[in-house]
Amino acid sequence: SGDDFLDPSLVEAALMADVLSPEEFATWTQRVCPPNATPDWSPASFTRNPGEPGAVHLEGLLISRAWCLDRLARSFDPRSPLAAAARSGRDTHLAQVANIDALAGFSRSHWLPTYLVYLDGWLAGTL
Repeated sequence: SGDDFLDPSLVEAALMADVLSPEEFATWTQRVCPPNATPDWSPASFTRNPGEPGAVHLEGLLISRAWCLDRLARSFDPRSPLAAAARSGRDTHLAQVANIDALAGFSRSHWLPTYLVYLDGWLAGTL
């Protein structure tokens, strides 16, 4: 819809990385990813507007995708193209997340800081 703040495919993959052993996750990845696929996990382009709830949801999407891509980057074989794509996607998302003013307007401040705290804990390894 363009107003989503979770990426279903990335959330599913991050969950599977959490609940499967590394060997099971590698097997699952081989089953669900096309052979030799290197995904483009670039952030969605949009205009930031603190007064537009849909745009704020897309900022939440940047944050949730960053933590999912970080989880995947740590779960794939570090030498694999999937790991490189996940690291690149994570870093690109984090660069955009750094520009978010989570307190600019009610549509941001009532929930976006929770995502940022979660992301911080995730990257610090405490979640």
